[in-house]
Amino acid sequence: PHYTSFHNNISTMATYVESISFVVSDGGVQGIPNMVNVDMNAGSKGKYIYPIIHYTHNRSNAITGWYFVQNDQGTPANYTKIHQDLNQGAGGTYNYLCYTKVGQYKIKQVSFFACDNAYGSSSYNGWTVYGQDLNTGADRTGKYIYLIYKTETAQDIERMRQAELQRQREEQERIQRRINAEKIKQLEIRKGELQTQ
Repeated sequence: PHYTSFHNNISTMATYVESISFVVSDGGVQGIPNMVNVDMNAGSKGKYIYPIIHYTHNRSNAITGWYFVQNDQGTPANYTKIHQDLNQGAGGTYNYLCYTKVGQYKIKQVSFFACDNAYGSSSYNGWTVYGQDLNTGADRTGKYIYLIYKTETAQDIERMRQAELQRQREEQERIQRRINAEKIKQLEIRKGELQTQ
Protein backbone atom coordinates (compact mmCIF):
# COMPACT_ATOMS: atom_id res chain seq x y z
CA PRO A 1 0.00 0.00 0.00
CA HIS A 2 1.01 3.60 -0.53
CA TYR A 3 1.42 5.83 2.54
CA THR A 4 2.05 9.53 2.55
CA SER A 5 4.84 10.83 4.72
CA PHE A 6 3.99 12.08 8.18
CA HIS A 7 5.09 14.90 10.44
CA ASN A 8 8.25 14.27 12.44
CA ASN A 9 9.26 17.87 13.16
CA ILE A 10 8.89 17.63 16.94
CA SER A 11 9.85 20.64 19.01
CA THR A 12 12.89 19.68 21.08
CA MET A 13 11.87 22.14 23.82
CA ALA A 14 8.56 20.40 24.55
CA THR A 15 7.93 17.13 26.28
CA TYR A 16 4.20 16.36 26.09
CA VAL A 17 1.24 16.94 23.76
CA GLU A 18 -1.17 19.42 25.34
CA SER A 19 -3.74 19.85 22.56
CA ILE A 20 -4.44 19.73 18.84
CA SER A 21 -6.00 22.47 16.76
CA PHE A 22 -6.65 22.69 13.02
CA VAL A 23 -6.00 25.28 10.36
CA VAL A 24 -8.67 25.35 7.61
CA SER A 25 -8.08 26.78 4.15
CA ASP A 26 -9.34 26.72 0.57
CA GLY A 27 -5.81 25.82 -0.54
CA GLY A 28 -2.59 24.35 0.81
CA VAL A 29 -0.99 25.84 3.91
CA GLN A 30 2.71 26.15 4.78
CA GLY A 31 4.96 27.71 7.37
CA ILE A 32 2.90 27.11 10.53
CA PRO A 33 5.02 25.78 13.42
CA ASN A 34 4.18 22.21 14.51
CA MET A 35 1.69 21.78 11.67
CA VAL A 36 1.39 18.24 10.33
CA ASN A 37 1.42 18.27 6.53
CA VAL A 38 -1.48 15.80 6.21
CA ASP A 39 -4.80 17.16 4.91
CA MET A 40 -7.63 15.61 6.94
CA ASN A 41 -9.79 15.76 3.77
CA ALA A 42 -7.08 14.28 1.52
CA GLY A 43 -8.61 12.98 -1.68
CA SER A 44 -12.09 14.28 -0.78
CA LYS A 45 -13.66 17.48 -1.91
CA GLY A 46 -13.89 20.08 0.79
CA LYS A 47 -11.62 22.33 2.79
CA TYR A 48 -7.95 21.68 3.37
CA ILE A 49 -7.66 20.87 7.07
CA TYR A 50 -4.24 20.52 8.69
CA PRO A 51 -3.57 19.58 12.33
CA ILE A 52 -1.34 21.70 14.55
CA ILE A 53 0.20 20.02 17.59
CA HIS A 54 0.57 22.08 20.77
CA TYR A 55 3.22 20.97 23.28
CA THR A 56 3.83 21.58 26.97
CA HIS A 57 6.49 20.90 29.61
CA ASN A 58 3.74 20.44 32.21
CA ARG A 59 3.02 16.71 32.50
CA SER A 60 -0.34 17.30 34.22
CA ASN A 61 -1.58 19.15 31.08
CA ALA A 62 -0.75 16.29 28.73
CA ILE A 63 -3.19 14.25 26.65
CA THR A 64 -3.53 10.56 27.53
CA GLY A 65 -6.08 9.21 25.03
CA TRP A 66 -8.39 9.73 22.04
CA TYR A 67 -12.04 9.31 21.10
CA PHE A 68 -13.96 9.88 17.86
CA VAL A 69 -17.53 11.17 17.52
CA GLN A 70 -19.80 11.96 14.60
CA ASN A 71 -22.62 14.45 14.12
CA ASP A 72 -24.33 15.23 17.47
CA GLN A 73 -22.92 12.23 19.32
CA GLY A 74 -21.88 13.16 22.86
CA THR A 75 -18.39 12.75 24.24
CA PRO A 76 -17.59 10.41 27.14
CA ALA A 77 -16.88 11.81 30.60
CA ASN A 78 -13.45 13.47 30.91
CA TYR A 79 -13.07 13.93 27.14
CA THR A 80 -12.79 17.25 25.33
CA LYS A 81 -14.20 17.58 21.81
CA ILE A 82 -12.08 19.53 19.34
CA HIS A 83 -14.66 21.71 17.59
CA GLN A 84 -13.48 21.26 14.03
CA ASP A 85 -15.45 19.11 11.59
CA LEU A 86 -12.77 16.98 9.94
CA ASN A 87 -15.07 16.55 6.90
CA GLN A 88 -15.75 20.27 6.49
CA GLY A 89 -16.92 20.99 2.97
CA ALA A 90 -16.78 17.32 1.91
CA GLY A 91 -20.38 16.40 2.70
CA GLY A 92 -21.30 13.31 4.67
CA THR A 93 -20.97 13.06 8.43
CA TYR A 94 -19.54 15.63 10.79
CA ASN A 95 -16.39 14.08 12.27
CA TYR A 96 -14.75 15.24 15.50
CA LEU A 97 -11.65 14.15 17.36
CA CYS A 98 -11.75 14.18 21.17
CA TYR A 99 -9.03 13.78 23.77
CA THR A 100 -8.68 13.16 27.49
CA LYS A 101 -6.03 14.13 30.01
CA VAL A 102 -7.10 11.48 32.53
CA GLY A 103 -4.77 8.49 32.69
CA GLN A 104 -1.30 7.42 33.73
CA TYR A 105 0.66 7.38 30.47
CA LYS A 106 1.03 10.80 28.88
CA ILE A 107 1.35 11.29 25.12
CA LYS A 108 4.69 12.72 24.03
CA GLN A 109 4.30 12.88 20.25
CA VAL A 110 1.41 12.94 17.78
CA SER A 111 1.24 12.83 14.03
CA PHE A 112 -1.10 11.68 11.25
CA PHE A 113 -0.74 9.60 8.11
CA ALA A 114 -2.85 9.05 5.02
CA CYS A 115 -3.15 5.85 3.03
CA ASP A 116 -5.17 4.51 0.10
CA ASN A 117 -6.73 1.58 1.99
CA ALA A 118 -7.95 0.89 5.51
CA TYR A 119 -5.00 0.34 7.86
CA GLY A 120 -5.44 -2.77 9.97
CA SER A 121 -2.49 -2.69 12.34
CA SER A 122 -2.15 -1.08 15.78
CA SER A 123 1.36 0.20 15.02
CA TYR A 124 3.07 2.15 12.26
CA ASN A 125 6.87 2.62 12.12
CA GLY A 126 7.15 2.49 15.93
CA TRP A 127 4.07 4.65 16.56
CA THR A 128 0.77 3.50 18.08
CA VAL A 129 -2.15 3.86 15.66
CA TYR A 130 -5.50 5.18 16.87
CA GLY A 131 -7.55 2.75 14.79
CA GLN A 132 -10.28 5.13 13.60
CA ASP A 133 -10.26 6.48 10.05
CA LEU A 134 -10.76 10.21 10.66
CA ASN A 135 -11.92 10.76 7.06
CA THR A 136 -14.84 8.32 7.34
CA GLY A 137 -18.28 9.37 6.18
CA ALA A 138 -16.88 11.45 3.30
CA ASP A 139 -16.61 10.58 -0.37
CA ARG A 140 -14.67 7.29 -0.25
CA THR A 141 -12.43 8.43 -3.09
CA GLY A 142 -10.66 10.18 -0.23
CA LYS A 143 -7.71 8.84 1.72
CA TYR A 144 -7.92 6.96 4.98
CA ILE A 145 -6.49 9.28 7.67
CA TYR A 146 -5.10 7.94 10.96
CA LEU A 147 -3.75 9.58 14.07
CA ILE A 148 -0.52 8.06 15.41
CA TYR A 149 1.15 8.76 18.73
CA LYS A 150 3.89 7.86 21.18
CA THR A 151 3.37 7.71 24.93
CA GLU A 152 5.78 7.77 27.80
CA THR A 153 6.73 4.32 29.07
CA ALA A 154 6.84 2.82 32.56
CA GLN A 155 10.63 3.33 32.36
CA ASP A 156 10.10 7.05 31.61
CA ILE A 157 7.88 7.37 34.68
CA GLU A 158 10.42 5.53 36.86
CA ARG A 159 13.24 7.79 35.59
CA MET A 160 11.13 10.86 36.47
CA ARG A 161 10.42 9.41 39.93
CA GLN A 162 14.13 8.72 40.53
CA ALA A 163 15.06 12.21 39.32
CA GLU A 164 12.49 13.76 41.70
CA LEU A 165 13.82 11.68 44.62
CA GLN A 166 17.36 12.82 43.77
CA ARG A 167 16.21 16.45 43.60
CA GLN A 168 14.53 16.09 47.01
CA ARG A 169 17.69 14.51 48.52
CA GLU A 170 19.85 17.33 47.15
CA GLU A 171 17.42 19.92 48.52
CA GLN A 172 17.46 18.28 51.96
CA GLU A 173 21.27 18.18 51.91
CA ARG A 174 21.39 21.86 50.94
CA ILE A 175 19.04 22.76 53.81
CA GLN A 176 21.06 20.64 56.26
CA ARG A 177 24.32 22.34 55.16
CA ARG A 178 22.70 25.73 55.74
CA ILE A 179 21.47 24.65 59.20
CA ASN A 180 24.92 23.27 60.08
CA ALA A 181 26.61 26.46 58.91
CA GLU A 182 24.22 28.52 61.04
CA LYS A 183 24.91 26.30 64.09
CA ILE A 184 28.68 26.71 63.62
CA LYS A 185 28.25 30.45 63.31
CA GLN A 186 26.18 30.58 66.51
CA LEU A 187 28.76 28.43 68.38
CA GLU A 188 31.58 30.73 67.29
CA ILE A 189 29.60 33.78 68.39
CA ARG A 190 28.95 32.13 71.77
CA LYS A 191 32.62 31.11 72.07
CA GLY A 192 33.67 34.72 71.34
CA GLU A 193 31.28 36.00 74.00
CA LEU A 194 32.68 33.59 76.58
CA GLN A 195 36.25 34.60 75.79
CA THR A 196 35.50 38.29 76.30
CA GLN A 197 34.01 37.69 79.75
